[in-house]
Amino acid sequence: PSSHQENNNRIEAECSSTRKALGVVWDSTTDCFQFMGFIPKLIRNITKRHVLSEMSRVFDPLGFLSPMTVTVKLLFQKLWLPIKSEGGEETVLDWDDEVPQALLTQWEGYLKGMKRISEIKIPRCLIPTGATTLELHGFSDASQLAYSAAVYLKSTNNNETIIRLVAAK
Repeated sequence: PSSHQENNNRIEAECSSTRKALGVVWDSTTDCFQFMGFIPKLIRNITKRHVLSEMSRVFDPLGFLSPMTVTVKLLFQKLWLPIKSEGGEETVLDWDDEVPQALLTQWEGYLKGMKRISEIKIPRCLIPTGATTLELHGFSDASQLAYSAAVYLKSTNNNETIIRLVAAK
């Protein structure tokens, strides 16, 4: 019965060492944030609509995946630019037109990287026990295509320095 299934699900959730919130998984045994494996939808024709749909599946509120997500955002921008057809005329892709082969290589590179996001583990605890000195470091950069920023926390005790990513965008 469904009541037994609900009880089993509750018990499994209580016994599990991981908790998921807003697309990020917290593993209580390692005290690390990590991301679920990204499994792209397998379709034959990659379109502008498909690229938007897949890139929208990634929710990364703290920006841990920014180096990867910025690449697909730049690709999506390129999909709005005029593209020369075989006849030499320029056209803009509609939502359901296939992505040109020249841009598919970038798309495939993004997917290849996203399949490995489950390997990323980010410690939740920013300040290790015994830290004597704390420094907050912020970095930013910009180009014609994109801008980004990252904040790190550097903690030092007598003989060890640890640097942790706080957030990035």
